[in-house]
Amino acid sequence: MIGESEYVFQKIEFSNLRIFYLLKSINSQILKFSTEFIFNLSSGYQILELLKN
Repeated sequence: MIGESEYVFQKIEFSNLRIFYLLKSINSQILKFSTEFIFNLSSGYQILELLKN
């Protein structure tokens, strides 16, 4: 009985870890995308400034 609940607990712990790493990778993808987006926006703004002058 104790062994069975231990197994279930380990299974829950394992799936929590998987969810954690999934969220972590999604987060880093979003971070990377937003950083690139902001960079593209700022360089686009600089190009506009150069064209204006």
